[in-house]
Amino acid sequence: MSASPEPKGLAALVARIDDRLNPVLVKEVRQALRGKQFRSSFGFTLTISAIVAVSIVLGSAPRAEWVPIGPPFFIGVFSCLAVAVIGFVPMAAFQSMGSEWDENTYDMLSLSHLRPRHIVLGKLLSAGIQALLYFSVFGFFSVFTFLLGGVDLSIVMVAIPLLAVISLALSSVAVGLSSLSQKRMVRVVLMVVLSAGLVGAIFGSIGMVVQSVEFSIDFSLPEVQAAISGMLVSSFVLGGLFFVLACSRLAHPEENRSTGLRVFGFALVLVGMYWIGWLFEQIGQAEVIGFLSCGVVLAVTLVGTFFTTEREALGRRVAVHLPSNNLARFALLPWLPGGGRGTLWVLGMHGLTLAWAWMLLNSLPSATSLTGITMIAPADAHENFGLVLTAVSYSLIYLMVPSALRSNRTAELKPSMQARVAIPVLFLAGMLLPAILGFMVGDRDLAEAEHIGNPFWALDRISRIGDEPFLGSLMGPILILAGLALVLQLPRVVRAILEVLRAPRLDGNTVGLTVLPDGTIDELPIEDLDDEAGVQTK
Repeated sequence: MSASPEPKGLAALVARIDDRLNPVLVKEVRQALRGKQFRSSFGFTLTISAIVAVSIVLGSAPRAEWVPIGPPFFIGVFSCLAVAVIGFVPMAAFQSMGSEWDENTYDMLSLSHLRPRHIVLGKLLSAGIQALLYFSVFGFFSVFTFLLGGVDLSIVMVAIPLLAVISLALSSVAVGLSSLSQKRMVRVVLMVVLSAGLVGAIFGSIGMVVQSVEFSIDFSLPEVQAAISGMLVSSFVLGGLFFVLACSRLAHPEENRSTGLRVFGFALVLVGMYWIGWLFEQIGQAEVIGFLSCGVVLAVTLVGTFFTTEREALGRRVAVHLPSNNLARFALLPWLPGGGRGTLWVLGMHGLTLAWAWMLLNSLPSATSLTGITMIAPADAHENFGLVLTAVSYSLIYLMVPSALRSNRTAELKPSMQARVAIPVLFLAGMLLPAILGFMVGDRDLAEAEHIGNPFWALDRISRIGDEPFLGSLMGPILILAGLALVLQLPRVVRAILEVLRAPRLDGNTVGLTVLPDGTIDELPIEDLDDEAGVQTK
């Protein structure tokens, strides 16, 4: 039997492109096009859209001389498109990721040479192709809308691409949510949460288009441009966060699951600081810096809840890829997995936020300029910086105390979950227990939650300190408690630093390490490890 001839010309080019495509993308597109779900939803959407379009044209025909048909036609067709690309496509991406767990096909993917990002990217690109098919069909309706008149072309040119970005971001959210758990019941709950979010996004996008068409929004206005850029940035941030989260969840337990999320969290802090600076330039009020910086502190706290409660030891696949230079290892400390190193990351992000707030608050002179524009007074700068410093102090108290008392030195998930549950418990106990005690003893202030255990009351007081000393009687105890929380973290941080600095170098004989329960380090001979993965095989 003779061998088949090698493809030539265009066939060879197509074969080469097909080999370099993401295999998960190829598999997902084939399954979607052959499956009943996509074909049914695609046909249903197209049929409903045609019925809506014809009904609007026929119903508006008698009034066409006075009222243009274009606006209701575009709104009706856009609504059908929004339901398809914001509702059907992300839900299909969620079910696609869930099928990997249900059909036990993820084990086969993990045994291949595909990295987690290849799997997630393949799922996401498949959702993008499905959305592209919807957009290609609805392109005809968009052109017909322009011919009917009454709709500014700029609205169509802005609304459609923005809808595509939102659809891709929500598809990334769907894949990320579906990757959180292999249990079917948990994914059912996550599907309900996702469905509620998708319904809200559908109504929000339709409402945005209705307002734009009815009021003929001028896209040259700075406010409109700021709103559109905000939606774009929010979509990229949300989609990117869940993309990195899905990659982390699909990674091997011994791989680096944390660095990508930490880098992305750092990027979010930078974006937040940029928006604070931009709004401060537009408004010029110190309160913008104070309250929005507290929002950044809150975001760091939520993300840091997972970083500070990770297991302490480095994974073997992480340890074998550390640089040999001690200075480089020291620079990488906040970005490497581990609860103690998560503490360093949280401290770095909080320090960056404090420095940015201080720089902005002191960027303008504290007087009234010759033009009559009132600048920031020293009291306002002190109040708002004190506001940010207080928020950082509470964040350190809530994160550092539970993670220090329940640090995870094993490979089990239970200690980490206990510490993560203890963080909101400490937050609620700090507010409610003094209030209950005040109610029992008849102390009105305590009963009304007017104490330092209530961060909302403390932040409200700090924002109205006026001419009181900067480090007054209120901020002093809060700063002391934050300092004690950091002292509790000191042993974890020291162990985290020494573990990275003492990790063996790549010398050809040893390529990895294992941290034993007694704290000693066991070097792994090269013959006991897999060449590619860096994990023990014996």
